[in-house]
Amino acid sequence: MSLEIRQLTIKDVPGAWEVLKDGSNSNIGASFRLILTRQSTWIFAFTTLYMAYVYTGSVEVTVWTFISYFAAIYIFVICGSLYYIYGPPLADMRKPKETYMVQDNTSFLVAEMNRKIVGTIAIVPKPQTSTNTSKDNGHEIAWLRRMAVLRKYRGRGIAKKLLRAAILFSRKAKYKQIDLITTDVHFAARNLYTKMGFECISYKPIRRLIIFVWTYEFTLQL
Repeated sequence: MSLEIRQLTIKDVPGAWEVLKDGSNSNIGASFRLILTRQSTWIFAFTTLYMAYVYTGSVEVTVWTFISYFAAIYIFVICGSLYYIYGPPLADMRKPKETYMVQDNTSFLVAEMNRKIVGTIAIVPKPQTSTNTSKDNGHEIAWLRRMAVLRKYRGRGIAKKLLRAAILFSRKAKYKQIDLITTDVHFAARNLYTKMGFECISYKPIRRLIIFVWTYEFTLQL
């Protein structure tokens, strides 16, 4: 089966959406399991159980409290996935032409196999913040995002080819550096970034809704 890495077109947008939705949905289980490894999760769970038993004296109520606690966590993770897909984080996908098809220094690449969009990746100028600009040290910095591959097409080297194409575009667009942020649940992606020469420069929490998500920031000098 032939694989083609090319620029996004308007007719590709629905397929790209499906890839990003699939990527977000595939993280639900991983995110839930990650939360279960947090010490704070279990401290709060046992505190809740203790209070439920003290106030009710009922084993049955305590058991249902335990079940409800973890069910609520799972529902919250699902809500987080829906927020990512339909909320502000993917606002660029609602106006792909303006975001990726007008300026020479932006790109949205898709991986197509048998007329099906199976992977995505995007490059834009790094967003300006109070601590940085997209021209730090006098050089343009690219921001890599929207890296995703459909679950049933993973393990075939598609992500690696997408990443290579994004790096090549960044060089042609005269960027001097590529930055990106990923999270704890993206273990395979972090390994790929490291193998492709990216360096992890920070590991810190970022607030998402009412929780903090631990993030990794990577950079690659071009």
